[in-house]
Amino acid sequence: MALSLEHSLSQILRIVLQSDSGGQAPTQGTQTLPDAALRWDIPKEPTFGDLSNAVSFKLAAPRKQSPQRIAEELSSALMGACQSRGLGGWIDRVEPTGGFLNVFLSQSGLTQVLRDILRRRSRFGRRVSQPASTINIEFVSANPTGPLSVAHGRQAAVGD
Repeated sequence: MALSLEHSLSQILRIVLQSDSGGQAPTQGTQTLPDAALRWDIPKEPTFGDLSNAVSFKLAAPRKQSPQRIAEELSSALMGACQSRGLGGWIDRVEPTGGFLNVFLSQSGLTQVLRDILRRRSRFGRRVSQPASTINIEFVSANPTGPLSVAHGRQAAVGD
């Protein structure tokens, strides 16, 4: 359930960001926000909660506000949205710390995660793999016997 909890939190965060004006246009800074910016990580320090997100840092420049101020605005909106969308029993609190959104799971939420781990056993934490996409990796090798030119830099950045 932890994977779907993270997914649900990411979806709710996107909804909050799109509806949160923050004194700006509702979607300012969120139009080009990649899904990776909505990813939840496990903080290294337990004092920072069970899950943490750094989306405030991505929004700081477009909104011309500090990440901490944005995190403060988003934390209460995120908690309210979680409660209205059925995750209130899972989330104890959301704290803005140093520009990060830190989510603390409730005791019942942690119990549910443990139940899910015990139920899934070795399958817990596995993700369904996406079909492999083809990628092309090229490298640039300048002629070692000739002089370097601007074209070598262009070929390194753009390719042939």
